[in-house]
Amino acid sequence: INLMNPTNADQARIAAGYMVDTWKAKKIAIIHDNSAFSKELADLTRENLKGKAEVVAFEAVTPGEKDFSATLTSIKGKAPDAIFWTAYYAEGGLIIKQARGLGITARIIVGDGSNDASLIDIAGKDNAEGVAVTTTPAAGDFANAKDWIPKYKAKYGDPGPYSAQAYDATYVIAEAIKKAGSTDREAVSKAIRQTNYKGLTGNVAFTDTGNRKDGYFIVLEVKGGKFVTVQGAK
Repeated sequence: INLMNPTNADQARIAAGYMVDTWKAKKIAIIHDNSAFSKELADLTRENLKGKAEVVAFEAVTPGEKDFSATLTSIKGKAPDAIFWTAYYAEGGLIIKQARGLGITARIIVGDGSNDASLIDIAGKDNAEGVAVTTTPAAGDFANAKDWIPKYKAKYGDPGPYSAQAYDATYVIAEAIKKAGSTDREAVSKAIRQTNYKGLTGNVAFTDTGNRKDGYFIVLEVKGGKFVTVQGAK
């Protein structure tokens, strides 16, 4: 499998770096929902924080839960500088709202599963102000896609969150088929891993394990009730 998008390893690196380097956080609480995706992101972030900041709480909550007061009260007692929620916006919005209601002033950052306007609606505009989100870049975040976007819009409407990546993927596959001289799955896969393609999303190349080299997430922050990009490629 070859992945066009960055992975949780990239997201964890960016999230940890943002909390430590930008927010200067020394004490961090991490909350996940025990799903494979959320727990992996939490674990990888904890790894990335070793030697950089103290993880004072590492808590799991149940998806669909509505009352997080017990978990948040425990976290409040540990006085973190930042809290990272690694799962989805429905619970994330409530966690933000309830944390502020309990007087928790720590900066809050959430993973890409919470990158949805509903997060702000659920948390409340004032509570969500300053909350950060790590997320994969959309078409508008890529300088190389500037001229491509209006052409896409003319035919299909606004690009979706992975439209630019899908466009590049098509050309990567086409180039790999040419290089392999075959459509054989194994031959094409091998050729893809030798690819070095300059696309809309930047340079596309892969590691031996099929992950995209130099994958990155961007960081958004809620400002005035809207997500604003505060950190691009890192």
